[in-house]
Parts: sequence; C-alpha cells; structure tokens
Amino acid sequence: MGTNSLDIQQSLKYYAKKRNYFLFFVISFLLILGIGYFGLLELGVNNDLIVTIYIFLGIGLLIFVIWYRQRYNYYIMQLEYFKMLNDAQGPITIPRPIFTQSFIDSFKKDGFIEGLTEATFVLYYRFSKKVEGIVNSGHVLEVIVLAKNETVDFYSDAIDKAIQNLYLKYKDEKKVKKQI
Repeated sequence: MGTNSLDIQQSLKYYAKKRNYFLFFVISFLLILGIGYFGLLELGVNNDLIVTIYIFLGIGLLIFVIWYRQRYNYYIMQLEYFKMLNDAQGPITIPRPIFTQSFIDSFKKDGFIEGLTEATFVLYYRFSKKVEGIVNSGHVLEVIVLAKNETVDFYSDAIDKAIQNLYLKYKDEKKVKKQI
C-alpha cells in the first residue's frame, strides 16, 4: 500500500468501486424482484407460484450476501483507511499535554498495560473479551501507541513487530479476531 497521493487516490477509487458494485447488485436485484412481483401479479400468475419462486431467489441472494459479506467488510475497511490517508489531517490535538502522569494514568485506569518503551514511542495494550459498542467483537487486542515526537512512523516494522509479539504471547491467541 503506497502512501503517495496518486496511490491513495487510485486505491480510494478502487475500493469505492468494489463497494458500489456490491451495493448496486444487491439493490438492483431487490428492485427487480419487487417490480417483477407486481408485474407477474398483473399478468395473472398464481401468487403461490410467485412466492415459491421468490423464496428460492431470496435464498440465493441471502447465500450470496453471506458469502460476500467478509469481502465487502474488507472493502469498507480499506475504503475508510484510504479516506483517512486522503484527508491527511495530521495528529489529533488533545486538550491536555501528553506524557503527563495524569494522561498516562488514564490509560492504566482503563486497564492498559505498558508494553514496549522505545526512544520514539511507548506502546500500551490490553486484551478484552468483548469491546462495548462493537457487535460480535469476541477477544480483542487493543493497542495505544504514544509517539514521543511528531516524526514517528506508525507503519514502522518496530511497532508492527511489537504488536505482533503481544498478540503471539497471549494465551488465547487463536480467539483474538480483531486488533484495534
């Protein structure tokens, strides 16, 4: 995944197109079913026959949506990621200074544990069995990366390896479905 502007724009268009194709297919299929139902009724076709056909078509659509749902969710996730990169808002400003003891204690009160401390960042983590507000979250690894300066590369191998080590050391590693 490139981070230059052209790559971001192309990826944004690609994932938006994938999302839109799926939505277009499902909505078009439902519209055709609705129009077809009333059209067949007007032609005098028996309602029981129409419902029987529509049950099979509805089951087919349901199977397609269930089968394609994970891919669709991936497209949405990638689309949101590239929208975030496209906005290039920079660091979020917060009302109080970071790395004060009260700031760090607020993470510790929430159950985060200090993981790795490097010269450029500090990593806090916690494993949760369920995250409130996220449906079907299951076991989740939540990580907070605090940058010690503005030039920290959040996509660096050091941060990625540190998060991966936390994940692998967790006793219920196979149960973790999401990393936030």
